[in-house]
Amino acid sequence: MFWKQLTLAVRNLGRNRRRNAATASAIILGYAGLILLSGFVVRIEKFFRATSVYLNHVGTVSVYKPDGVERHLLRPKKYNLNAEEQIRIRQVVSDIFPNAEAVSATLQGFTLIGNGCKTWPVKVLGVEPEVEKKLTQHPAVMNFSREILDARLGSGLWMHAAITPVIVTQKVARNLGKSKLYNPNINVETSRNVTLDCNSESVHSQIDADTNIQLAARTYKNDFSALDGEIVGQYSSGLELLEESSAVIPLEALQRLFETDSVTNIVVHLPWDEIPEIAATKLDKALRNAGLNLEVHHYRELAVNPFYAGFMNLIYVMSGFFLTLAVSVVTLTVSDSMTMSVLERTKEIGTLRALGFRQKDIPRIFAMEGMMLAVICIPVGLIFAIATTSVINGSQLLFEVPGVSTQLRVTLMIVAEHCAWIALLMMTVSTLAGWLTSLRSSRRQIVGLLNSHVS
Repeated sequence: MFWKQLTLAVRNLGRNRRRNAATASAIILGYAGLILLSGFVVRIEKFFRATSVYLNHVGTVSVYKPDGVERHLLRPKKYNLNAEEQIRIRQVVSDIFPNAEAVSATLQGFTLIGNGCKTWPVKVLGVEPEVEKKLTQHPAVMNFSREILDARLGSGLWMHAAITPVIVTQKVARNLGKSKLYNPNINVETSRNVTLDCNSESVHSQIDADTNIQLAARTYKNDFSALDGEIVGQYSSGLELLEESSAVIPLEALQRLFETDSVTNIVVHLPWDEIPEIAATKLDKALRNAGLNLEVHHYRELAVNPFYAGFMNLIYVMSGFFLTLAVSVVTLTVSDSMTMSVLERTKEIGTLRALGFRQKDIPRIFAMEGMMLAVICIPVGLIFAIATTSVINGSQLLFEVPGVSTQLRVTLMIVAEHCAWIALLMMTVSTLAGWLTSLRSSRRQIVGLLNSHVS
Protein backbone atom coordinates (compact mmCIF):
# COMPACT_ATOMS: atom_id res chain seq x y z
CA MET A 1 0.00 0.00 0.00
CA PHE A 2 2.84 2.39 0.78
CA TRP A 3 4.32 2.07 -2.70
CA LYS A 4 0.92 2.65 -4.28
CA GLN A 5 0.53 5.83 -2.22
CA LEU A 6 4.01 6.96 -3.19
CA THR A 7 3.36 6.27 -6.88
CA LEU A 8 0.14 8.28 -6.80
CA ALA A 9 1.90 11.16 -5.00
CA VAL A 10 4.67 11.28 -7.62
CA ARG A 11 2.16 11.15 -10.46
CA ASN A 12 0.05 13.92 -8.94
CA LEU A 13 3.05 16.26 -8.73
CA GLY A 14 3.10 16.33 -12.51
CA ARG A 15 -0.44 17.67 -12.62
CA ASN A 16 -1.34 21.33 -12.12
CA ARG A 17 2.22 22.37 -12.87
CA ARG A 18 1.46 26.08 -12.71
CA ARG A 19 0.15 25.84 -9.16
CA ASN A 20 2.97 23.55 -8.09
CA ALA A 21 5.50 25.99 -9.58
CA ALA A 22 4.08 28.80 -7.48
CA THR A 23 4.23 26.64 -4.38
CA ALA A 24 7.77 25.56 -5.20
CA SER A 25 8.82 29.19 -5.60
CA ALA A 26 7.53 29.98 -2.12
CA ILE A 27 9.45 27.06 -0.62
CA ILE A 28 12.65 27.91 -2.51
CA LEU A 29 12.58 31.60 -1.59
CA GLY A 30 11.53 30.87 1.99
CA TYR A 31 14.31 28.33 2.47
CA ALA A 32 16.95 30.54 0.86
CA GLY A 33 15.79 33.57 2.84
CA LEU A 34 16.03 31.72 6.14
CA ILE A 35 19.53 30.49 5.28
CA LEU A 36 20.63 34.05 4.49
CA LEU A 37 19.08 35.27 7.74
CA SER A 38 20.90 32.52 9.63
CA GLY A 39 24.16 33.47 7.91
CA PHE A 40 23.75 37.09 8.98
CA VAL A 41 23.01 36.16 12.61
CA VAL A 42 26.05 33.85 12.72
CA ARG A 43 28.30 36.59 11.36
CA ILE A 44 27.02 39.17 13.89
CA GLU A 45 27.31 36.73 16.80
CA LYS A 46 30.92 35.89 15.96
CA PHE A 47 31.81 39.57 15.63
CA PHE A 48 30.39 40.46 19.04
CA ARG A 49 31.88 37.35 20.66
CA ALA A 50 35.41 37.88 19.30
CA THR A 51 35.34 41.60 20.10
CA SER A 52 34.16 41.21 23.68
CA VAL A 53 35.96 38.00 24.65
CA TYR A 54 39.37 38.90 23.21
CA LEU A 55 39.67 42.61 22.43
CA ASN A 56 37.71 43.77 25.49
CA HIS A 57 39.20 41.10 27.79
CA VAL A 58 35.87 39.67 28.97
CA GLY A 59 37.14 36.12 28.45
CA THR A 60 35.17 32.91 28.15
CA VAL A 61 34.71 32.82 31.93
CA SER A 62 35.88 35.19 34.66
CA VAL A 63 36.20 35.07 38.43
CA TYR A 64 35.08 37.88 40.76
CA LYS A 65 34.59 38.41 44.45
CA PRO A 66 30.94 37.87 45.52
CA ASP A 67 28.95 40.87 44.25
CA GLY A 68 32.15 42.08 42.62
CA VAL A 69 30.57 42.51 39.19
CA GLU A 70 28.19 45.18 40.46
CA ARG A 71 30.33 46.79 43.17
CA HIS A 72 34.01 46.57 42.22
CA LEU A 73 34.02 50.15 40.89
CA LEU A 74 32.26 51.56 43.97
CA ARG A 75 34.33 49.78 46.62
CA PRO A 76 37.33 48.28 44.83
CA LYS A 77 39.34 47.63 48.00
CA LYS A 78 36.63 45.30 49.31
CA TYR A 79 35.50 43.66 46.08
CA ASN A 80 38.85 43.14 44.32
CA LEU A 81 40.85 39.91 44.43
CA ASN A 82 43.95 40.05 46.60
CA ALA A 83 47.33 38.55 45.68
CA GLU A 84 46.76 35.24 47.53
CA GLU A 85 43.36 34.70 45.90
CA GLN A 86 44.86 35.38 42.49
CA ILE A 87 47.49 32.66 42.99
CA ARG A 88 44.95 30.09 44.18
CA ILE A 89 42.53 30.88 41.34
CA ARG A 90 45.26 30.48 38.73
CA GLN A 91 46.22 27.13 40.23
CA VAL A 92 42.63 25.85 40.11
CA VAL A 93 42.22 27.07 36.53
CA SER A 94 45.44 25.38 35.41
CA ASP A 95 44.26 22.11 36.96
CA ILE A 96 40.82 21.94 35.33
CA PHE A 97 41.51 23.82 32.07
CA PRO A 98 44.89 22.60 30.77
CA ASN A 99 43.77 23.65 27.28
CA ALA A 100 43.15 27.29 28.25
CA GLU A 101 44.48 29.73 25.66
CA ALA A 102 45.29 32.40 28.24
CA VAL A 103 44.73 33.18 31.92
CA SER A 104 45.17 36.79 32.94
CA ALA A 105 44.16 39.44 35.45
CA THR A 106 42.52 42.78 34.74
CA LEU A 107 42.00 45.85 36.89
CA GLN A 108 39.32 48.45 36.22
CA GLY A 109 38.87 51.90 37.66
CA PHE A 110 38.15 55.56 37.03
CA THR A 111 40.90 58.11 36.56
CA LEU A 112 41.42 61.61 35.23
CA ILE A 113 43.56 61.90 32.14
CA GLY A 114 45.11 65.29 31.44
CA ASN A 115 47.18 67.14 28.87
CA GLY A 116 48.63 69.79 31.15
CA CYS A 117 45.73 72.22 30.78
CA LYS A 118 42.59 70.16 31.15
CA THR A 119 41.57 66.73 32.40
CA TRP A 120 39.06 64.22 31.14
CA PRO A 121 37.40 61.40 33.14
CA VAL A 122 37.97 57.92 31.72
CA LYS A 123 37.32 54.35 32.68
CA VAL A 124 40.71 52.72 32.45
CA LEU A 125 41.42 49.03 32.01
CA GLY A 126 44.69 47.54 33.20
CA VAL A 127 45.79 44.44 31.27
CA GLU A 128 48.83 42.21 31.03
CA PRO A 129 50.69 43.42 27.91
CA GLU A 130 51.83 39.99 26.72
CA VAL A 131 48.30 38.62 27.01
CA GLU A 132 47.04 41.68 25.14
CA LYS A 133 49.49 40.89 22.34
CA LYS A 134 48.32 37.28 22.16
CA LEU A 135 44.63 38.17 22.13
CA THR A 136 44.88 40.84 19.42
CA GLN A 137 46.54 38.24 17.19
CA HIS A 138 43.95 35.54 17.91
CA PRO A 139 42.55 33.88 14.74
CA ALA A 140 38.97 34.67 15.83
CA VAL A 141 39.84 38.37 16.00
CA MET A 142 41.49 38.25 12.60
CA ASN A 143 38.51 36.48 11.04
CA PHE A 144 35.51 38.01 12.77
CA SER A 145 36.53 41.36 14.31
CA ARG A 146 38.83 42.70 11.67
CA GLU A 147 36.93 45.99 11.56
CA ILE A 148 37.71 46.72 15.23
CA LEU A 149 41.33 45.67 14.79
CA ASP A 150 41.74 47.85 11.71
CA ALA A 151 40.47 50.84 13.70
CA ARG A 152 43.56 50.62 15.91
CA LEU A 153 46.42 53.02 15.28
CA GLY A 154 49.97 53.08 16.60
CA SER A 155 51.66 50.32 18.57
CA GLY A 156 50.75 47.87 21.31
CA LEU A 157 51.37 48.06 25.05
CA TRP A 158 53.83 45.16 24.88
CA MET A 159 56.21 47.16 22.67
CA HIS A 160 57.13 49.73 25.31
CA ALA A 161 59.04 48.83 28.47
CA ALA A 162 60.84 52.11 29.17
CA ILE A 163 57.69 54.24 29.46
CA THR A 164 54.13 53.94 30.74
CA PRO A 165 52.24 53.27 27.50
CA VAL A 166 48.61 54.32 27.24
CA ILE A 167 46.08 53.46 24.53
CA VAL A 168 43.04 55.72 24.28
CA THR A 169 40.02 55.90 22.02
CA GLN A 170 40.06 58.38 19.17
CA LYS A 171 37.50 60.60 20.87
CA VAL A 172 39.52 60.78 24.09
CA ALA A 173 42.61 61.69 22.07
CA ARG A 174 40.64 64.38 20.27
CA ASN A 175 39.27 65.76 23.54
CA LEU A 176 42.82 65.99 24.86
CA GLY A 177 44.07 67.64 21.68
CA LYS A 178 46.53 64.80 21.09
CA SER A 179 46.82 63.61 17.51
CA LYS A 180 50.38 62.21 17.63
CA LEU A 181 51.39 58.75 18.82
CA TYR A 182 54.56 57.96 20.72
CA ASN A 183 57.48 56.82 18.59
CA PRO A 184 60.69 55.93 20.48
CA ASN A 185 62.73 56.59 17.33
CA ILE A 186 61.71 60.24 17.21
CA ASN A 187 63.13 62.55 19.84
CA VAL A 188 60.41 65.07 20.69
CA GLU A 189 60.24 67.59 23.49
CA THR A 190 57.49 66.56 25.87
CA SER A 191 55.18 68.81 27.85
CA ARG A 192 56.79 67.52 31.05
CA ASN A 193 59.70 69.83 30.31
CA VAL A 194 57.64 72.78 29.06
CA THR A 195 55.58 75.20 31.10
CA LEU A 196 52.27 75.58 29.30
CA ASP A 197 50.38 78.85 29.23
CA CYS A 198 46.87 77.48 28.90
CA ASN A 199 45.50 80.89 27.90
CA SER A 200 47.93 81.49 25.05
CA GLU A 201 46.98 81.11 21.39
CA SER A 202 49.79 78.62 20.78
CA VAL A 203 48.86 76.24 23.60
CA HIS A 204 46.90 73.89 21.32
CA SER A 205 49.85 73.38 19.00
CA GLN A 206 52.12 72.87 22.01
CA ILE A 207 49.81 70.20 23.44
CA ASP A 208 49.53 68.50 20.07
CA ALA A 209 53.28 68.51 19.59
CA ASP A 210 53.88 65.59 21.96
CA THR A 211 52.21 62.45 23.27
CA ASN A 212 52.66 62.99 26.99
CA ILE A 213 49.62 62.76 29.29
CA GLN A 214 49.06 62.54 33.03
CA LEU A 215 46.86 60.07 34.88
CA ALA A 216 45.50 61.06 38.28
CA ALA A 217 43.35 59.06 40.69
CA ARG A 218 42.54 58.46 44.33
CA THR A 219 44.35 55.43 45.67
CA TYR A 220 42.71 52.65 47.64
CA LYS A 221 44.15 54.34 50.74
CA ASN A 222 42.34 57.60 49.86
CA ASP A 223 45.56 59.38 48.90
CA PHE A 224 46.16 61.29 45.69
CA SER A 225 48.29 59.58 43.05
CA ALA A 226 49.50 60.49 39.57
CA LEU A 227 51.80 59.17 36.90
CA ASP A 228 53.05 60.25 33.49
CA GLY A 229 52.28 58.26 30.39
CA GLU A 230 52.68 58.38 26.64
CA ILE A 231 49.91 57.77 24.14
CA VAL A 232 51.23 54.91 22.03
CA GLY A 233 48.05 54.01 20.21
CA GLN A 234 44.37 54.58 19.58
CA TYR A 235 41.73 51.88 19.61
CA SER A 236 38.01 51.28 19.44
CA SER A 237 36.12 49.52 22.20
CA GLY A 238 33.43 48.49 19.72
CA LEU A 239 30.71 50.21 21.75
CA GLU A 240 29.88 53.79 20.80
CA LEU A 241 28.86 54.59 24.37
CA LEU A 242 32.41 53.95 25.63
CA GLU A 243 34.29 55.84 22.93
CA GLU A 244 34.21 59.08 24.92
CA SER A 245 35.81 57.68 28.07
CA SER A 246 38.00 54.60 27.65
CA ALA A 247 41.71 53.89 27.98
CA VAL A 248 43.94 50.83 28.38
CA ILE A 249 47.29 50.69 30.20
CA PRO A 250 49.52 47.92 31.56
CA LEU A 251 48.17 46.22 34.69
CA GLU A 252 51.32 46.96 36.68
CA ALA A 253 51.08 50.68 35.92
CA LEU A 254 47.45 50.89 36.99
CA GLN A 255 48.19 48.99 40.19
CA ARG A 256 50.97 51.49 40.86
CA LEU A 257 48.56 54.37 40.29
CA PHE A 258 46.02 52.92 42.73
CA GLU A 259 48.75 51.67 45.11
CA THR A 260 47.43 48.12 45.23
CA ASP A 261 48.38 44.59 44.25
CA SER A 262 44.75 43.51 43.84
CA VAL A 263 42.85 42.99 40.58
CA THR A 264 39.21 43.20 39.55
CA ASN A 265 39.00 39.68 38.16
CA ILE A 266 40.83 36.71 36.73
CA VAL A 267 39.92 36.13 33.09
CA VAL A 268 40.12 32.70 31.44
CA HIS A 269 40.21 32.37 27.66
CA LEU A 270 39.18 28.90 26.54
CA PRO A 271 39.06 27.48 22.99
CA TRP A 272 36.59 29.21 20.66
CA ASP A 273 33.91 26.49 20.65
CA GLU A 274 33.93 25.89 24.41
CA ILE A 275 30.41 26.13 25.88
CA PRO A 276 30.67 28.96 28.44
CA GLU A 277 27.83 27.81 30.70
CA ILE A 278 29.39 24.38 31.18
CA ALA A 279 32.85 25.87 31.73
CA ALA A 280 31.50 28.34 34.30
CA THR A 281 29.72 25.59 36.24
CA LYS A 282 32.85 23.43 36.21
CA LEU A 283 35.07 26.25 37.44
CA ASP A 284 32.60 27.31 40.11
CA LYS A 285 32.50 23.78 41.52
CA ALA A 286 36.30 23.52 41.50
CA LEU A 287 36.73 26.84 43.31
CA ARG A 288 34.23 25.84 45.99
CA ASN A 289 36.02 22.52 46.47
CA ALA A 290 39.22 24.52 46.96
CA GLY A 291 37.54 26.57 49.70
CA LEU A 292 37.23 29.78 47.66
CA ASN A 293 33.95 31.66 47.99
CA LEU A 294 33.97 33.45 44.64
CA GLU A 295 31.65 34.12 41.72
CA VAL A 296 32.16 32.72 38.22
CA HIS A 297 30.60 34.42 35.22
CA HIS A 298 30.68 33.82 31.48
CA TYR A 299 30.61 36.13 28.47
CA ARG A 300 26.93 35.54 27.64
CA GLU A 301 25.74 37.16 30.87
CA LEU A 302 24.28 40.65 30.55
CA ALA A 303 25.82 41.87 33.82
CA VAL A 304 29.33 40.91 32.72
CA ASN A 305 29.14 41.55 28.99
CA PRO A 306 26.34 43.94 27.97
CA PHE A 307 28.15 44.53 24.66
CA TYR A 308 27.46 40.92 23.60
CA ALA A 309 24.32 39.98 25.51
CA GLY A 310 22.42 43.19 24.82
CA PHE A 311 22.99 43.20 21.09
CA MET A 312 22.48 39.47 20.61
CA ASN A 313 19.19 39.48 22.52
CA LEU A 314 17.95 42.13 20.09
CA ILE A 315 19.26 40.18 17.08
CA TYR A 316 17.59 36.96 18.28
CA VAL A 317 14.24 38.69 18.79
CA MET A 318 14.36 40.24 15.32
CA SER A 319 15.45 36.95 13.78
CA GLY A 320 12.61 35.13 15.50
CA PHE A 321 10.16 37.64 14.06
CA PHE A 322 11.45 37.19 10.50
CA LEU A 323 11.56 33.42 10.95
CA THR A 324 7.91 33.38 12.01
CA LEU A 325 6.99 35.63 9.11
CA ALA A 326 8.80 33.50 6.52
CA VAL A 327 7.40 30.21 7.83
CA SER A 328 3.88 31.69 7.92
CA VAL A 329 4.12 32.79 4.28
CA VAL A 330 5.36 29.37 3.16
CA THR A 331 2.71 27.60 5.23
CA LEU A 332 -0.14 29.70 3.82
CA THR A 333 1.12 29.30 0.25
CA VAL A 334 1.48 25.53 0.48
CA SER A 335 -1.84 25.18 2.32
CA ASP A 336 -3.65 27.25 -0.30
CA SER A 337 -2.20 25.16 -3.12
CA MET A 338 -3.03 21.90 -1.38
CA THR A 339 -6.55 23.08 -0.56
CA MET A 340 -7.24 23.89 -4.22
CA SER A 341 -5.78 20.54 -5.23
CA VAL A 342 -8.03 18.70 -2.76
CA LEU A 343 -11.14 20.52 -3.98
CA GLU A 344 -10.35 19.78 -7.61
CA ARG A 345 -9.68 16.11 -6.88
CA THR A 346 -12.74 15.36 -4.75
CA LYS A 347 -14.08 12.75 -7.18
CA GLU A 348 -10.61 11.23 -7.44
CA ILE A 349 -10.55 10.88 -3.66
CA GLY A 350 -13.98 9.22 -3.79
CA THR A 351 -12.77 6.82 -6.48
CA LEU A 352 -9.72 5.88 -4.43
CA ARG A 353 -11.93 5.24 -1.42
CA ALA A 354 -14.22 3.08 -3.58
CA LEU A 355 -11.20 1.08 -4.79
CA GLY A 356 -10.26 0.17 -1.24
CA PHE A 357 -8.09 3.03 0.02
CA ARG A 358 -8.72 3.74 3.69
CA GLN A 359 -9.55 7.15 5.13
CA LYS A 360 -6.05 7.52 6.59
CA ASP A 361 -4.44 6.67 3.24
CA ILE A 362 -5.74 9.83 1.54
CA PRO A 363 -3.99 12.35 3.86
CA ARG A 364 -0.82 10.28 3.52
CA ILE A 365 -0.85 10.71 -0.26
CA PHE A 366 -1.20 14.49 -0.01
CA ALA A 367 1.41 14.60 2.78
CA MET A 368 3.82 12.71 0.50
CA GLU A 369 3.14 15.22 -2.24
CA GLY A 370 4.01 18.09 0.07
CA MET A 371 7.12 16.34 1.35
CA MET A 372 8.41 15.48 -2.12
CA LEU A 373 7.78 19.02 -3.32
CA ALA A 374 9.92 20.28 -0.42
CA VAL A 375 12.63 17.69 -1.13
CA ILE A 376 12.84 18.89 -4.74
CA CYS A 377 12.86 22.58 -3.80
CA ILE A 378 15.35 22.51 -0.92
CA PRO A 379 18.48 21.80 -3.04
CA VAL A 380 17.42 24.57 -5.43
CA GLY A 381 16.95 26.96 -2.52
CA LEU A 382 20.37 25.99 -1.12
CA ILE A 383 22.08 26.69 -4.43
CA PHE A 384 20.30 30.04 -4.65
CA ALA A 385 21.36 30.93 -1.08
CA ILE A 386 25.00 29.98 -1.72
CA ALA A 387 25.09 32.03 -4.93
CA THR A 388 23.53 35.02 -3.20
CA THR A 389 25.99 34.71 -0.31
CA SER A 390 28.93 34.71 -2.73
CA VAL A 391 27.67 37.87 -4.39
CA ILE A 392 27.05 39.66 -1.08
CA ASN A 393 30.39 38.64 0.46
CA GLY A 394 32.23 39.73 -2.66
CA SER A 395 30.57 43.12 -2.81
CA GLN A 396 32.52 44.51 0.21
CA LEU A 397 29.47 46.43 1.40
CA LEU A 398 29.53 48.20 4.76
CA PHE A 399 26.67 48.76 7.17
CA GLU A 400 26.24 50.46 10.52
CA VAL A 401 24.94 48.68 13.60
CA PRO A 402 23.31 51.13 16.04
CA GLY A 403 25.55 51.54 19.07
CA VAL A 404 28.62 49.97 17.44
CA SER A 405 31.55 52.34 17.00
CA THR A 406 32.69 51.11 13.58
CA GLN A 407 31.06 50.06 10.34
CA LEU A 408 30.89 46.33 9.69
CA ARG A 409 31.45 44.58 6.41
CA VAL A 410 28.37 42.75 5.14
CA THR A 411 29.37 39.10 5.38
CA LEU A 412 27.13 36.05 5.56
CA MET A 413 28.38 32.82 7.13
CA ILE A 414 26.35 29.76 6.13
CA VAL A 415 26.49 26.90 8.63
CA ALA A 416 25.69 23.37 7.40
CA GLU A 417 23.90 22.48 10.64
CA HIS A 418 21.57 25.46 10.31
CA CYS A 419 20.83 24.54 6.68
CA ALA A 420 19.83 21.04 7.78
CA TRP A 421 17.52 22.30 10.55
CA ILE A 422 15.87 24.82 8.24
CA ALA A 423 15.42 22.12 5.59
CA LEU A 424 13.75 19.89 8.17
CA LEU A 425 11.47 22.80 9.13
CA MET A 426 10.47 23.41 5.49
CA MET A 427 9.77 19.71 4.95
CA THR A 428 7.68 19.55 8.09
CA VAL A 429 5.64 22.60 7.11
CA SER A 430 5.01 21.32 3.58
CA THR A 431 4.15 17.79 4.77
CA LEU A 432 1.75 18.97 7.47
CA ALA A 433 0.07 21.35 5.04
CA GLY A 434 -0.68 18.48 2.64
CA TRP A 435 -1.89 16.22 5.42
CA LEU A 436 -4.16 18.75 7.18
CA THR A 437 -5.81 20.16 4.04
CA SER A 438 -6.89 16.68 2.88
CA LEU A 439 -7.97 15.37 6.26
CA ARG A 440 -11.51 16.72 6.09
CA SER A 441 -12.22 15.44 2.58
CA SER A 442 -10.92 11.97 3.45
CA ARG A 443 -13.61 11.64 6.13
CA ARG A 444 -16.54 12.37 3.85
CA GLN A 445 -18.83 9.62 2.65
CA ILE A 446 -17.80 7.94 -0.60
CA VAL A 447 -21.14 8.75 -2.26
CA GLY A 448 -20.77 12.42 -1.39
CA LEU A 449 -17.27 12.53 -2.82
CA LEU A 450 -18.31 10.87 -6.08
CA ASN A 451 -21.32 13.16 -6.50
CA SER A 452 -19.25 16.30 -5.92
CA HIS A 453 -19.69 19.01 -8.61
CA VAL A 454 -16.15 20.37 -8.11
CA SER A 455 -13.88 19.41 -10.98
